[in-house]
Amino acid sequence: MKNKNIKLILAGLAVLLVTVGTTYAWWTASQSVTQKVTMGNLNISATFDELEDPINYEPGLDVEQDGNIENTGSIAAIVKVENTSQIKFSGESNFQEADKTAVQFSLKPNGGEGYWYNDNSGNVYVLLDPAEKANVSGYTYFNGENMGNEYMNAEVKVSGKLKATQVIDGAIKTEFGIDASELREYSDPSSQVLNARKATTANSEAMNKLHELLNRGK
Repeated sequence: MKNKNIKLILAGLAVLLVTVGTTYAWWTASQSVTQKVTMGNLNISATFDELEDPINYEPGLDVEQDGNIENTGSIAAIVKVENTSQIKFSGESNFQEADKTAVQFSLKPNGGEGYWYNDNSGNVYVLLDPAEKANVSGYTYFNGENMGNEYMNAEVKVSGKLKATQVIDGAIKTEFGIDASELREYSDPSSQVLNARKATTANSEAMNKLHELLNRGK
């Protein structure tokens, strides 16, 4: 009787093991979907007229150079203009960064395409779609109040750095150090009367264009 019980228990264990070890096959189907995406490129170019007689300048005078900025890439770009002028004082052999309060460089729109902006610090920006070209006027003012006798016979390299990035909040913050919300339609501080007379349509177009690009994907 005892042996029969053992056999029954073993038989039950065998059935349990068979049941646990059994798997079932389910029907399945799958489909892969692939979408090819080509990334764009960011690139700009700029040209400016050469000065005909770039000698014997004095404090209190200014330099004007016309030129253009073109978006030669395949995506929209916003461009910041920075004063990177250098100076070599008489008797010195190397150029150094010029005092921005003495050598004041600015860029202003002079027709063509694109949308112009200022930030809270007065820096100037231009937004260009691919293949658009903005006509610009570059002004350099030699501020006599900050140019003492040490500036006599000095050599100045008047230059502006154009830095471009994507019209995206993160890119503007990283590359320009500002929030995109700080940008406003361009206003020339030397022509306030003229600015007041401008139609608001053009200004609205500039801000609408900026917001349209910033809101992509949101």
